[in-house]
Amino acid sequence: MSVISSIFNYISDLGSTIMVPIMIIIVGLVMGCKPGKAIKAGITVGIGLIGLNLVMGLVWTYISPVADLLVTKFGLNLTTIDTGWATAAALAFSTTVGAFIIPFILLLNIILLALHATKTLDIDIWNYWHYAFTGAVVSLLTKNILFGFIAAAIHFVAAMVTADRTAEKVQKEMGLPGISIPQGFAVTEVPVFSALEKLYNKFSKNEGEGTKTDTSKITQNKFLNVLKDPIYLGLIIGCALAISVGYNFKDTLTVGMSMAALMFLLPRMIKVLMEGLLPISQAAKDKLSKKYNGDEFYIGMDSAVLLGHPTT
Repeated sequence: MSVISSIFNYISDLGSTIMVPIMIIIVGLVMGCKPGKAIKAGITVGIGLIGLNLVMGLVWTYISPVADLLVTKFGLNLTTIDTGWATAAALAFSTTVGAFIIPFILLLNIILLALHATKTLDIDIWNYWHYAFTGAVVSLLTKNILFGFIAAAIHFVAAMVTADRTAEKVQKEMGLPGISIPQGFAVTEVPVFSALEKLYNKFSKNEGEGTKTDTSKITQNKFLNVLKDPIYLGLIIGCALAISVGYNFKDTLTVGMSMAALMFLLPRMIKVLMEGLLPISQAAKDKLSKKYNGDEFYIGMDSAVLLGHPTT
């Protein structure tokens, strides 16, 4: 057991910027891509992920100190520390369920595809830790490892169903054909937002537009149109945060420019990532559709690909 655990701990320690490109290359080769094309696609995806991490580093460098000052300034007495997903992932993969979660989920995904129970091929290996976490908690509470794997399987199946049902909307909103988002914890928000969407639509009063919200007034307003631009919005938000904690003129503009850079660069990093994904996605779609009589299939990706949306 310790040897198997060590192997999977090593795999998880590689991180998403290595694991995801490797999986992209493997999937590309399996789907019939030429080796050179598959390798280039994997490397391109890795570059996109690294770019995402670099851009998000702006938050930790310039925005985190502002957040710390806000806590101090307003005397917030916070007693619980959010250690972040990295700690949770490490804990999840170090459990008995976590040691076997990668082959277990891959096998389950293949079975679901063969049974036509899902359209998503989840290559986001790194985020299998979500299912490991669920399984580990249930296993710990019930003192039964079998119940842990059943819980992990239920979480995965729920993620597949949600990914399939939201795939078309995600592709349309993001302009990313052939993908879906089965990320284990991101999908848990879908029922909440689906309910909220129905609530928001009740406030829509457009004649002949059904439940769609009319944005024409926003686009006609020059001031609101400026705010709609991620660059200006980032600058304004960054400066406002800096001013709220008493930064001087130079530091305020630095934070503002950093936030503007963050909002400008994120979509471009997503485009780099998608440049690598598209040929693999198309190859997978063609091969699986041919094998399963024209059925449509999706490549399951991390919810990080949604960061390029202006609203996010």
